[in-house]
Amino acid sequence: MIGVFNGNPVLISQSIPIYSLNEWIGRLQDPWEYSADGKECFGFDTNTKVVLRGIAKGALGIIEGGGYHGNLRNGAVRVGQTNQVKIVNSIYDVYLCANPVSMRKALIMIRGVFAVDDSNYEDVDAWVLLPNDLRTGMLKDLADFQKIVEDVVANNPCKTQLPKALGLFYKLCGLVNHVGSVDEVRELAFFIFHNPLFWTEVDRQIFTDLGWNIKRRVDKVCFNSNFPFNTQSTNMRGWQRRVQRSGNPHLLNVLQFKSSKKKRPTRWRYPTKIYNQENGFFDFQRNSKAHYQDHVRLMSLMQIERELFVALPHACSMFYYGLVELYLTRKQLFVSMFRADLFTLLKEEPTPCK
Repeated sequence: MIGVFNGNPVLISQSIPIYSLNEWIGRLQDPWEYSADGKECFGFDTNTKVVLRGIAKGALGIIEGGGYHGNLRNGAVRVGQTNQVKIVNSIYDVYLCANPVSMRKALIMIRGVFAVDDSNYEDVDAWVLLPNDLRTGMLKDLADFQKIVEDVVANNPCKTQLPKALGLFYKLCGLVNHVGSVDEVRELAFFIFHNPLFWTEVDRQIFTDLGWNIKRRVDKVCFNSNFPFNTQSTNMRGWQRRVQRSGNPHLLNVLQFKSSKKKRPTRWRYPTKIYNQENGFFDFQRNSKAHYQDHVRLMSLMQIERELFVALPHACSMFYYGLVELYLTRKQLFVSMFRADLFTLLKEEPTPCK
């Protein structure tokens, strides 16, 4: 049996117990990751992320193959005992919209990732799907995936306030009103299914470099005016205080770093100018990783990433959402600013969006 694990095809032994989606959700026990004192929730724990990410990668594979599933939430998902994910056909088949040649190509790609019953596709050449139906089907897959996440949350109450990353995920799903064409829906699917809510430490580390390269495409004045990160949707006010409260000496050294080559005005609370702004959090993250050897000894880059995540757990989600929100709501402005569309920028290697 072929399934998906971390987005890659794997063989699932028939002897391994396979649970339905509802059974898997029912077996979860507090699928959250908390701070050391238990007072703050950072997001889902690793095992839950693996499964949700597997579902997301599988659903996106179908959409990028030219179709949609149409019934993800009801009987379509199987989860192995060690978190392998398999997506099967349920009430609806996987519909493909194109000419017979491209339909077969897409079908072959889907068969390479999912266990598909060939008998379901005997009349595939006769299937013709109107673009509006395809758009509706893809939107249903997005809505189903959001409901799957909501089901996990509803059946496993968080002991603290829900994490901001989850709220940003819901906000991103709500941007569906800003997409019109099939291609735009497909882009939104890419953004939703690659959400930082499901990222690992390695993914966040990779995104820091990717996001930094994206940010450098725009001059500072333009970036500051369009990405203030002090709005209701993307609010990073007080990120400096969170770093200070963490008491982490390595991060405090970066926050208070003062170059001996430059004189800084005394009106600035922090020597590095950008750190005095709400949107300076991403520069702080990048500098903490890029120059960590200047301040830290005997620590790995992943350890630095972990310390940053504890101090600023929703930083990557906030920056990611800020980029996607501007792109979907003011696409012409975004493309003129960055000289590329976000879909292309997020696919540049290395990337966590794969």
